[in-house]
Amino acid sequence: MDWQKSGASPQRWSGMAIDFKVMFVLHGAVMIQFILGGSLNVTTEAAVQSVLIAGAFVVAALVRKQGGWRWRGAGVKQYLGALLTLCLTALFLGAATPLAPPTNPQIFPWYMGGLQIGVFNTLLSLRLARMAQNDFLADCDPDPQPVELANRGAMATGWRLWARRAYSVAFLAIWLEMVGFFYFHGVIFRNGATSPNAIMNAAMMEHGHTVYVTAVDLGRDRLLMIIGMVGIPIVVGVGALLHFVLGIRIFGNKPLFDHPAG
Repeated sequence: MDWQKSGASPQRWSGMAIDFKVMFVLHGAVMIQFILGGSLNVTTEAAVQSVLIAGAFVVAALVRKQGGWRWRGAGVKQYLGALLTLCLTALFLGAATPLAPPTNPQIFPWYMGGLQIGVFNTLLSLRLARMAQNDFLADCDPDPQPVELANRGAMATGWRLWARRAYSVAFLAIWLEMVGFFYFHGVIFRNGATSPNAIMNAAMMEHGHTVYVTAVDLGRDRLLMIIGMVGIPIVVGVGALLHFVLGIRIFGNKPLFDHPAG
């Protein structure tokens, strides 16, 4: 059961729930560390982030206590969504490890930022965190009345529902393909030889550095890259067609103009 005014994404700071606000602060701190370019070691960066995260949880807990917040619970769909979010986050971050391990102080803030986004989206799936202030206030209502979603009119039905589901599958497929490309690209490059030999004689470049890999590995790397480079614009273009032409909501709160609900 979804509760009143659920489903809205805030467009202004005043419309953001405390959870979304502290997420902004945490992400801003990550960006500052990233800009510093590794002037701090990983231990110090992790310590700073731990203190900030602990502070964010304390602030969020105090606001909840003051407002009388109650968890509305989660169903099978929400638990599965949370599990999927955690798995995709792990895949995304893991794909970068061959070329950019988290032990590098210049890269560590990037991992922290990705982890923060993954955890926050997981909490959103479980309704333990909210993006919009209206949703948070509804959770604080001692006797909330379940009503239709704010964007219920734009929810897909019939063939539009299946079109939206098919698009979701295609989007996930190309996303996984690109994650796989980055991982295998990193593994191939990391295991490359510094000079050509009888087996590893195909040159492979990455940020000005050249290593030599097998022709088969280089061919697979190029194939995965081409699939991603061609697939991404196709998927984005199809999404724009579905959303702006056929009126099937794909891009969050982006307007559907005057097309029928989808």
